[in-house]
Amino acid sequence: MAAASSGFGRVQRETIAAVEAGGLPANQFTAAVLLFELEHSSNPITALERVHAALAPGAALLVVTPSLDSVAARDLRSHWEELRPENRHYFDSQTIQSALLRTGFGDVEWSQDRVLASDMVVTAIRRDPLPRPRLSIIMPVYNERATFERTVEAVLAKDLPGIDKEIVIVESGSTDGTRDIVRQVQGRPGIVIVFEDRPRGKGHAVRSGFAKASGSIVLIQDADDEYDVEDYDALLEPIVTFKRAFVLGSRHMGSWKMRKFHDQPFMSAFFNGGHIIFRTLLNVMYRQNLDDPFTMYKVFRRDCLHNLAFECNRFDFDYELVIKLLRKGYVPLEVPVNYRSRSFSEGKKVSTLRDPWTWIRALVKYRFASIWVEEERRRN
Repeated sequence: MAAASSGFGRVQRETIAAVEAGGLPANQFTAAVLLFELEHSSNPITALERVHAALAPGAALLVVTPSLDSVAARDLRSHWEELRPENRHYFDSQTIQSALLRTGFGDVEWSQDRVLASDMVVTAIRRDPLPRPRLSIIMPVYNERATFERTVEAVLAKDLPGIDKEIVIVESGSTDGTRDIVRQVQGRPGIVIVFEDRPRGKGHAVRSGFAKASGSIVLIQDADDEYDVEDYDALLEPIVTFKRAFVLGSRHMGSWKMRKFHDQPFMSAFFNGGHIIFRTLLNVMYRQNLDDPFTMYKVFRRDCLHNLAFECNRFDFDYELVIKLLRKGYVPLEVPVNYRSRSFSEGKKVSTLRDPWTWIRALVKYRFASIWVEEERRRN
């Protein structure tokens, strides 16, 4: 009882079976540790519910369990040392997060070295009651005079039963009058505006939006009216029901011809072919089978970003974000969405000469470079 004598309060040790049986007093403990216990449980959800009930509001939970995301699990497979008869359950980052969220815990985080070892160390905070979901919609804006007002009004009008929302608009110094239109919506309920002093790229704008987001769920929404806000319901359903933590809105499930520039057919074919090439590269390099990893509609729980370092400023940020979430252990669910691609004559901003090289760089660099904030700080 050294912990108790050191001022940590009541200390009690129980088997996971006793925890599931509900023998713990309610609201009595300031912390709980499940050290290689959850995988032995007959019902992990029941065990976590019992732990939640025993903890005081705001108390901390620490879980250590074998990780299906680990290099050892992926490479050794049936020879993985953690495959033991006494283990009834195994978890990856998505399933452990879903289990914790479903049972009333929040602020789910894990140690950055979990991929290098066979085990993951997960921390969470006991929440009571479960907070109402809040969606932060990040909207980067640059020279979108023709479509910004229509897009933001559609997002404001979109009803999301049971979910609060905020729109974080990041205006990056437009030269076509868009900035003045953005000022007109400043101060409206549910809108947060960030005015950047100059354009640094879509990726930089999205990262600025992340810093201002207050919601538990994040969705990226361009201001170019290419996507349909009526798809929000399908995109959010897997997240609010704790089925997945990361969702992609796939633009072309069922047809490879994603982009159709009626006034520029050659460019349409060029970009559709390029999409197949880059999608294949990502799938091969990161062991995935994604149809549209580069879609704008990326939706995820905000705590997925914890401890991840981001640096890309242009459209290569789409690659960086997806790759780093994949490397952290999040495999996205792809949901089909409506999409009408605009051509370059309508304002498309991707550079056919500059941007593909940044995409190649991102694919290669983030396959091997650290994804963690602490290691970036040490290098700098």
